[in-house]
Amino acid sequence: MKTKLLIAALFLSVGGYAQTTPTTPTAPLTTTQPEMHRNHKAMTPEQRAEFKEEQKAKLAAMTPAERKAFKTDMKQKHEARLSRMTPKQREKFEARKQKRKEQPKQNG
Repeated sequence: MKTKLLIAALFLSVGGYAQTTPTTPTAPLTTTQPEMHRNHKAMTPEQRAEFKEEQKAKLAAMTPAERKAFKTDMKQKHEARLSRMTPKQREKFEARKQKRKEQPKQNG
């Protein structure tokens, strides 16, 4: 009897916790989340341009060795992300990438 009561209490507490934790991908960044995972879709064109300028300045401030290490790390993370995708997801990703390449650049 006590076991059933304990299991019921456990399920209730887990259910309550699951309802209170944020699951949206647009949750605000915390200090433990890297800056690179901002929600780019939510950025205005001005914010996007500002973000690009920040990234260019960050790269310009790095030494050549740091820059090479940074780019290598980013490439490895990108390849890891691609390898985790299903073939269907990868195909969709590549189609979006190709579509972006074909679009003319918009100078704002």
